[in-house]
This record gives sequence, structure tokens and C-alpha cells, in this order.
Amino acid sequence: MKKITSSFIIILIITGCTQKSITVDETSLHGSKSTELQILMHKFDNLIYQHYESELDRDRRRIDYTKDMINIVDELVSNSKKLKILPPKNLTKEEIKNFLIFSNTLEQKSKELKLIVNSYQIEKINPIITQLNNICVNCHATVR
Repeated sequence: MKKITSSFIIILIITGCTQKSITVDETSLHGSKSTELQILMHKFDNLIYQHYESELDRDRRRIDYTKDMINIVDELVSNSKKLKILPPKNLTKEEIKNFLIFSNTLEQKSKELKLIVNSYQIEKINPIITQLNNICVNCHATVR
């Protein structure tokens, strides 16, 4: 019995004191998982930051946007000039007076918008367009 107990203790000591050896498979598994994680993080970064354009891309987009806007604004200025020459028929003198005020204001704001667009002040375009829309709505509400 003493012999069995001694043998058992010796086996426990030998197995307990030896380090677990790392096999090549575990090392390569860790390396491949690390690479996979790096790829996933890279994809995640791309997904998050893809919405940020470079300064050159933004400038190119602004220039294209303003070129299109210039054509539209030129038509708007031309039409606003024609509009005040041709007031609608069957208006009273007061309605014609109001119509001319609105059409003059429309022409002024159209020219102002043209200057803003030609100077590439993109952030100022939307407020002027809102003002132009309000001029049209108020004219139609007052004159018609």
C-alpha cells in the first residue's frame, strides 16, 4: 500500500510540475484568429469612416453642384424679369401693385442667389431658396 501511495504521489508531482506544451496548431490558430480580428476591425473602420470625404472630393462635388445650380438660377433670373412685365390679367390696381412688389423682390432675390452660387457659398443657398419660395407663396396668396 505504501508503494502504491508513493507511486501515485510521484506521478502527481511529475504531471503537476510539467508545463503544458503549446503545440504549433494552437500558435497558428491564435495567429489566424488575430488576423481575422484585424481584418474585421479594418472592415468596421471602413464602414464607419466611409462617409467622410476628402477635401478634394467635397470641393469637386460642390463645383458640380454649383454648375447645375448656376444654370437653374440663370433661368430663374430671366423668368423673374419676364414675370414683372406680364402681370396676370383681370387684376385690380391694388393687386397689380402687390404683384409688381413681389415680382421685383423675386428678381432681386434671384440675382442675390446668382451671386451666392457664383461665389460657391453653398451654405447660403438654402436660406435664399426658402425666401424665394416664400415670395411665391405670399404672392399667390395675396394676388390670386
